[in-house]
Amino acid sequence: MPVDFEPPSESADPETPTVIRVNGELHRITSPGATPLVYVLRNELGLKGTRFGCGEGTCGTCTVLIDGVARYSCDLPIEYVGDSAISTVEDLADGSAMSALQQAFIAEQAAQCGFCTSGILLQAQGLLDRIPHPTDNEIREALDPNLCRCGSHARVIRAVRNVADGIGTEREPGIGSPSTASMDVLNSAGMGNDYLTVGPDGTVLLTIGKADLGQGISTTLAQIAADALQVATARIRIIAPDTAISPDEGTTASSMSTEQGGANIRQAAADLRTHLLDLAAERLGATAAELHASDGVITAPDNRSVSYWELADGTTGWQDSTGPGAGEAAVGTSIPRWDLPRKLRGEPSFVHDLELPGMLHGRILRPPTRNARLASVDEERAAGAPGVVRIVRSGEFLGVIAQEEHQAVAATNLLSDDAVWDPQPTTIDLADPRHLLLQDVQTETAHSITADGPSEPQRSFSATYTRPFLVHGSIGPSCAVALDDHDTLTVWSHTQGVFPLRKEVAQALDLPETAVRVVHMEGAGCYGHNGADDCAFDAAVLAREVPGKPVRVQWSRADEFLWEPHGSAMTVQLESSLDSEGNIVRWNSDVWSYVHTARPQSPRSEFLAETHMDQPSRRQTGEPLHTESTVRNALPLYAIPNVEVRGHVAPDDDVRTSALRSLGAHANVFAVESLIDEMAAELGESPVSFRLRHLADPRARDVVSRVAELSGAPIGGTDENGNGFGLGFARYKNQSGYGAVVAQIEAVTEVRLVHLWAVVDAGTIVNPDGATNQIEGGLIQSASWALMERVGFQDGSPTPRTWEDYPILRFSEIPEITVELINRHDERSVGVGEVVQGPTTAAIGNALRAILGKPIRDLPFTRDRIIKALLE
Repeated sequence: MPVDFEPPSESADPETPTVIRVNGELHRITSPGATPLVYVLRNELGLKGTRFGCGEGTCGTCTVLIDGVARYSCDLPIEYVGDSAISTVEDLADGSAMSALQQAFIAEQAAQCGFCTSGILLQAQGLLDRIPHPTDNEIREALDPNLCRCGSHARVIRAVRNVADGIGTEREPGIGSPSTASMDVLNSAGMGNDYLTVGPDGTVLLTIGKADLGQGISTTLAQIAADALQVATARIRIIAPDTAISPDEGTTASSMSTEQGGANIRQAAADLRTHLLDLAAERLGATAAELHASDGVITAPDNRSVSYWELADGTTGWQDSTGPGAGEAAVGTSIPRWDLPRKLRGEPSFVHDLELPGMLHGRILRPPTRNARLASVDEERAAGAPGVVRIVRSGEFLGVIAQEEHQAVAATNLLSDDAVWDPQPTTIDLADPRHLLLQDVQTETAHSITADGPSEPQRSFSATYTRPFLVHGSIGPSCAVALDDHDTLTVWSHTQGVFPLRKEVAQALDLPETAVRVVHMEGAGCYGHNGADDCAFDAAVLAREVPGKPVRVQWSRADEFLWEPHGSAMTVQLESSLDSEGNIVRWNSDVWSYVHTARPQSPRSEFLAETHMDQPSRRQTGEPLHTESTVRNALPLYAIPNVEVRGHVAPDDDVRTSALRSLGAHANVFAVESLIDEMAAELGESPVSFRLRHLADPRARDVVSRVAELSGAPIGGTDENGNGFGLGFARYKNQSGYGAVVAQIEAVTEVRLVHLWAVVDAGTIVNPDGATNQIEGGLIQSASWALMERVGFQDGSPTPRTWEDYPILRFSEIPEITVELINRHDERSVGVGEVVQGPTTAAIGNALRAILGKPIRDLPFTRDRIIKALLE
């Protein structure tokens, strides 16, 4: 990114307001000249499309164009901008007409959570302005400064290429997308149930219990509702989870939104439709069986008709059709995401963008390391800093409340300078996952299968596989807003579960549940239990210090890396045996990890702030540490007569862990599929045929056979260019979606991904393109885990503070991706968000083994480990 801005003149009057040119208009800025441009754009000018991601110029979410050149705005003081022309994402569209680039992103559905998208759009626009017809390599190189954690890279590259090539970017007409509605509309609506209400003006209100975390689930659920209620999807108005009005569906996790939430909505829609048909039958003088419903109109055999809205409240002003899709089947159609247009325009879309009257800004000063304890702090300078409303302290918990966001940041920095911490380092080597073998653990036998007859083993195998601690790495830092209005404490959060969070906040603050309301708003993709709930509690604590004033709290990038609950390190020890005919006859698995679930309302749950506050701990430390998440997918799906699976869970006293996408399945599938490949190689058998010989489930056999056919690759071997090809397979949780992945890689001393093929069977596919988007994201994130991600430690504390300390895959490293769905209309719909996490890493590892002739069993597959394997 260019950094050639001249510093302000030394003779400049610091009291003179700064004037900047943004989107063609001059603005007189009241913030101090040292204020980063991102805060001015967002908070003073209300241009929320410029997102804050890191504050250090390492992620690209805050990218703007300055004199046509892409530039980070989070580390650029406004006094350096001078008379340069600044363009933000809001300037791309021409009124209501989106730019060609924005239209291309819509056509490709080139986003998931969308938090990074504004910055990527501007980076791409800057490229196209300089080089109207860039090559693929030029596109990738230009986009490399911008991070995307959800894994929409391939779609973004296609979108930019389509604009460069002049390919039409208008999405073909199809079924219209749903949209949103507010609680006020629900209150004025008519007939309905907990999920669905016949709304005004020919609409249907859908109150969902599952949170949209960037996976597009709200669009999918709207399709299910429209299909079951027999209305056009464009009539659906979605209301996000809110403890005041929503059904309690617990936590949005474990790929259960379609399977659980979708089933609930389908039943609710069927119930409402039946009731409406009964009412129509009475009005039209026919039996319900004689009636036909289409797009909310019920017609009798004599062609007399009545609408849902007339039946609900007598409304007659509804429209005959809301556009494309009336009468068409919603399920099975790739309906565009309803939320992407507003995100691409830069409209307020996330909890980070929420503005409430009189809102204050908060920041929390955390210890500099995990084990540090506060020795002393002088609050005087911070308390007297400009705009500071209050310093909040409870034990070692230190919070700042200020009028403006940049003032809260500045005061927190002062407080940090004036705090003294006792580091209290530990000697445990948390960087090596094998440290788990030395921990005092709780052990459970999760599976024990013994054959009736003896099977004599002829060849035995044993191997140990490890995975390090991983971060969720949400591109947007955790954020929340809270308001204590004396009667109710309301919290706006990107939590995965509004009801569990409400219960936990109430317990922690000793309030009745009825005094707490939690409203879900979107945030950056979370991929599990990140810092969202902790930040929500931070906001609640600060809001109670200033009743009647909303308080917005946002974490720093450094705190996100250091203090979010990490994905647990894991060690997997496997033993297996083959009989004389090459059949697997014995399989033993021992899996070590820390807890994988410390969400609100789990036995190990406790907000981060509570661990520093002067109050007793609420953690139920005496509860057993269950192993279900640890041994997830440790039981092979293969037909093996003798199997023993044991889980060993270590207490998380020295670490902070919780759910990361697929929980223990990622490491377990990597281990299982790696050893399966090693056994096939020992027999000289194809990895595909070896798996098929041991798979009785026809759906499992289908995905393995189909991905081999789709790739056309020499799986388990190399091609004429020395590229390696590997296979990975699993059925997530052994009861959800099936996924098989083939990886093609180059490797000399480093791995370069060339192509990933995936075949997924998730039952009935509601939105094929949405499912494919999620699978593509899973492939990329798992590949990033496999190749480069790990949390370093020093003296027992995590070392990453910036994206430079914790690299993830960038645009230049993204392979070609091919995804195929097996759509089984006679099977229940299940989620796809976690189905390829394990198979992808396993496929890459097996491709690497094909090149090296030996396996690497420790993640990630780094240059050092490859060189070590070559030298052994």
